[in-house]
Amino acid sequence: GEEGSAGSSQLDEIIAAAIAGGVTGYLTNPMDLVKTKMMLNPSAFAGFGDAWRRTMREGGIAGLFAGAGARVSYIMPFCTFYLPVYEIIKRKLETVSLGGGAVLEVRGGAQARSERGRRRQIASIRGGGQESVRAEHRHPLRGDRCFVSF
Repeated sequence: GEEGSAGSSQLDEIIAAAIAGGVTGYLTNPMDLVKTKMMLNPSAFAGFGDAWRRTMREGGIAGLFAGAGARVSYIMPFCTFYLPVYEIIKRKLETVSLGGGAVLEVRGGAQARSERGRRRQIASIRGGGQESVRAEHRHPLRGDRCFVSF
């Protein structure tokens, strides 16, 4: 049923987040390793390129991935919880009850669209007899009008 579908969807998100975190942690390890070497001994290197070349000379490609297991082991659990929780909160904030049976659904991360941007509709109202709404907001720094209309 729908409950099983929602549960498996969340499980899919958790698994995808863990895999994404692990792969990202592993692939970015060389840059993190070189950055850490530079931070620990800043006077030993002329810059990032120099630190990269020396690391390659000392350990080859395998040297760039030294410590990758430890990096993956702390990034993977973080992503396993962070990304699904972020998605759950985002979904909760995308739907707002307006009362009287009307529901405002915001798409695209609830980002306001500028008049200059000529972007498409990002929200809709469902039910409650509401047919048309236009909400305007003047951006505090740029001064241009942002709006949602449907």
